[in-house]
Amino acid sequence: MLSPRGPERGIVSLMRAWLAYADIHQETNGAGIGEDYYTGEYWARIGSELIGMLSCDCGRRLDLGTLDSIIRSALAEEGFNADEL
Repeated sequence: MLSPRGPERGIVSLMRAWLAYADIHQETNGAGIGEDYYTGEYWARIGSELIGMLSCDCGRRLDLGTLDSIIRSALAEEGFNADEL
């Protein structure tokens, strides 16, 4: 994740941006993105699609199971279940 190359760059950039969006939402709104019934739904769907993207070419060095867990954990923290999106 620190020095992505080739196809790793895309998925790493997407994940970083997605996670950062939730952090920034928390900082600026004082509440988790899961509490925002409008933005939260879109954010959660993006997370669900990121899980699907892990089935695409993400390079050979990333542990895709760990990335899947990170996404699912972030969704769960905000009150979403990835299997229900």
